[in-house]
Amino acid sequence: MKTRILSITGVVAFAILTGLSVKAQSTRLLAAEIPFNFYVSDKALPAGEYRFEATQLGGSDALKIQSKNGHFTVFVQVRLSTPMSNKFESIVRFHRLGDQYFLSQVQGFEEKAVYTLSRSHLERSAFARSKSTPKQSTVSITKRGQ
Repeated sequence: MKTRILSITGVVAFAILTGLSVKAQSTRLLAAEIPFNFYVSDKALPAGEYRFEATQLGGSDALKIQSKNGHFTVFVQVRLSTPMSNKFESIVRFHRLGDQYFLSQVQGFEEKAVYTLSRSHLERSAFARSKSTPKQSTVSITKRGQ
């Protein structure tokens, strides 16, 4: 009886681990050279090359944003939507106020979804103080995968 329980437990554990590794292998990655300092969830990030990875965080859709050198990493929950037009672009979109840039969307993953970030406290405060309409800035995706 113990052998059978251990055997069943082993099979279940193997199935779970195999399922997780398959999911990890199908990860979608994008990269872009961001030419300006920017904010993600109130965290300031310097200009440079960044990787954007579609992932899950606590069962919710999320993005992992990491600098090429690995010194800066941010996880942020996102809302998924479909593009508003038939022309689907692979871009990173920012809201801009003066010289402050706030990451707002990433699109270009395989499923053609738009990953939209909620406005952070810092972004809401900055726009409330300025009383101006945010400008849009976009950066093209330079690499896919890896």
